Amino acid sequence: MVYKRSYNNNITPPAPFANLTITHPINKTDTFDVEALVDTGADATLITKSVVENLHLTPNDFADMYDYEGNFVGQKPKYLIGVSFGTFHFNIQAIETDGEPILGRDVLNRLTTVLKGTARLMEMS
Repeated sequence: MVYKRSYNNNITPPAPFANLTITHPINKTDTFDVEALVDTGADATLITKSVVENLHLTPNDFADMYDYEGNFVGQKPKYLIGVSFGTFHFNIQAIETDGEPILGRDVLNRLTTVLKGTARLMEMS
């Protein structure tokens, strides 16, 4: 199956986003929907504090965080979650962020992702 989505043209420059459903790791009926930037430069998937609070997630580890220049900036909690979009579902360790949700390479490397910049279309299979 293929997940297709047009780029978000409301930001400059336009970028690929995915509509994700985040699922509690134990109570699978507890879900939270977010729109996340598809970021091939991000090591991991990032979720916001609102996702953590709405799903009553408990951290199970911590991740060292670095800025874009490689400088250590602290630690953030990690959470076991389910992440779904289209027909795809993955159980992953997501890191809490103060920024926006990001779908990172921990998920992207499990798929073939094609970014058609001139057509402003993303396809995942």
